[in-house]
Amino acid sequence: MSKMSPSPTTTDPMSPALMRRAPTHPGEIFKTEYREPSGLSQAEAARRLEMPLNRLNEFEKGKRGVTPDSAWRLSLLTGTSPQLWMNLQTNLELYHAYQKLKASGVLKQVEKNAAAKIA
Repeated sequence: MSKMSPSPTTTDPMSPALMRRAPTHPGEIFKTEYREPSGLSQAEAARRLEMPLNRLNEFEKGKRGVTPDSAWRLSLLTGTSPQLWMNLQTNLELYHAYQKLKASGVLKQVEKNAAAKIA
């Protein structure tokens, strides 16, 4: 078996360990980078996305995340890819999971246990 690559928590620039702040929520990106500059109201964007207004509102306020369904809808409306929206959501969730593991002490214990790497 080959050796495992270096820990992504210490070498990847997108690693939660190296981030100084949480990634921007995808809903904020949609709102500020796509919807508002295009002049669309929230109601009109919800209509075009074929989703309830309260769902879009919660998404833009960071209370709701991106699902594969919404990633497809957002990509079609904005001319981007569904992967963009899913990656934004994944980066946000990874950051918060890392912070939670770090605060609980579990991360430190797992890193200690990982000293004996799988070969």
